[in-house]
Amino acid sequence: MIKLCVLLAACVATAGAQTKVSLPAWLSPYPGAHVESTKSTDTSYTVAAKPDDVIAHYRKLLVSQALPFIPNFDGMGTSVRAAAAECDLLLKIRESDAGTSIRVSCTPRMAGSRSSLYGADVGVANPAPPPPPDDKATPSDADPKKTAPPEPPKKDIPNGVNPKS
Repeated sequence: MIKLCVLLAACVATAGAQTKVSLPAWLSPYPGAHVESTKSTDTSYTVAAKPDDVIAHYRKLLVSQALPFIPNFDGMGTSVRAAAAECDLLLKIRESDAGTSIRVSCTPRMAGSRSSLYGADVGVANPAPPPPPDDKATPSDADPKKTAPPEPPKKDIPNGVNPKS
């Protein structure tokens, strides 16, 4: 019985242990970043670039690691979550006066646990960015063959007459 208690205590202690975690080495900041704060599991910086350019940078990095890239606009900016081998990542990309502010967080997982970030409800992985808008197309340039045909004129039907009889 004592051996079982010792074994159980060792299992509980091991299961609760966390390995030392740091941001993945491959997760480089956008070029020209001005680091505001940095820790082993969290960094914040700003760049004089558009949010779309920063999002494209992180798309490239995550896809190169075979991680799904699923951006989510949350009303204030774009958030991206990913389950890297090192930790669960959260990228927050926001437009700012200086260009774009970025916060990258790396949350450790319990030893031996799997990430819950990728459930059955995950949508399309690595969607291509939408094409840029075509500023040259105007309604007057529209192809007349591709527009809907005009509605046929309505016939005047006298009151009380049923056209189906």
